[in-house]
Amino acid sequence: MPQDEKFYRRGVANVVINVSDIEIVHGNGLSGQHVIPARKEGEQFGLLVVYPTPEIQDIGDERRTIHWLKATPLAMDICGMRSEDGRYTRLGVLLSAAEPDLSRELEKAIEEEMEFLNDNIPEVKYKKLKDGAMVAYNVETDDVRDRKIKLSKAVVQERSRFEKLCRSLITKEEVAKARQAMLSTAAKLVSDGDTLWAAGGDNHKNISELCKWSCRLLGLERPWCYVAVAQFPCPGCGKPCRENVITCGSCGAVFSLEIADYAKMSNAEKARALYPDRFAEPEPVGKK
Repeated sequence: MPQDEKFYRRGVANVVINVSDIEIVHGNGLSGQHVIPARKEGEQFGLLVVYPTPEIQDIGDERRTIHWLKATPLAMDICGMRSEDGRYTRLGVLLSAAEPDLSRELEKAIEEEMEFLNDNIPEVKYKKLKDGAMVAYNVETDDVRDRKIKLSKAVVQERSRFEKLCRSLITKEEVAKARQAMLSTAAKLVSDGDTLWAAGGDNHKNISELCKWSCRLLGLERPWCYVAVAQFPCPGCGKPCRENVITCGSCGAVFSLEIADYAKMSNAEKARALYPDRFAEPEPVGKK
């Protein structure tokens, strides 16, 4: 095959997004292990690019060719689209409609690295230590090692460029669809948790962490799910108070100012501000 025809048919990638804040790990014997990153702070979604899988095939006479396995079946498996419980275990995950062609530069970088690695299989030798233990060490030359490092960096660089392109292809509609599906499934999981709780007995132990995560996601309070609530110490008595309350349940302090403002006051000023009823001027006798 002429060199200029080698990259004529480029592979097509698939893009998987994750709008949840939990990292999802997929793994089986057929498709291998893949991680769908969680949505980071400031991002709308985490992104996993599923690449076509390259295989080197020996066609005889010491000749090799590259065959690219399609990414779509693998991406569908990663998203749980081939299993009945996939939509429950992969909350917030969506297979995007984007199917970008791999760039010519990326395919070339991958193929060059693969061919070099296959032509330079590490040579391992063993050495016996004084205590009798055997250790293995690589005896490849410095130029081979340096070449491997250079080729690996080239692949990483091209993948980074390609994944940046993939992120730009995700539409607002797809993000909204993934989030709506996540909330709908979370509501179903909370309902499952309620059913198990109502059944009583050992059923309480069967409420999964995914049910509890769904409860927290929806901001719901359940006896089977602890939901952390932001609190602050009362500037008057020091007892914890929940955010957005206007009075302290312990001492009756009234929060008419920002909490940080009370720290700037003297004790007398703070007392008058927190307990206005205690320092109110008494009404004149006989006045209604």
